[in-house]
Amino acid sequence: MKHKYASKSALFLMELLIAILVFSFTTAICMRIFVHAKLTADYAGNLSIAVTAAQNAAECYKASGGNLIRAAEILGVETLNDKIEYALEHEMTLELTESGRSGLYTSCEIAVYLFNGDEIYRIEVGAINEKGVR
Repeated sequence: MKHKYASKSALFLMELLIAILVFSFTTAICMRIFVHAKLTADYAGNLSIAVTAAQNAAECYKASGGNLIRAAEILGVETLNDKIEYALEHEMTLELTESGRSGLYTSCEIAVYLFNGDEIYRIEVGAINEKGVR
């Protein structure tokens, strides 16, 4: 009779170990999915902030008639050697760099970077300077 009870308890322990193993694998898969969802949500949030900031900077550049110095004044930042660079929220940096000038037409590249240097968003904007003022 003792042998019969031992086999039932061994079977129960084996079933319990298999159940724990299945739940462990399921938990690992779920955690991986949750981490991926979190990273995707963070990237989407950063991209949204970057696009909005780049659009604001592009509108300021166009409103200034392609004048980087006036665009910096509108944005409330300083300009450095034909380049505007300032920090955004969420550890990002926005850069406006004049990329070309042809007669009355000027163009500028606007890029948003994370502080670690990874580029999030880039756009090129053109403006017509009716007065011909640099």
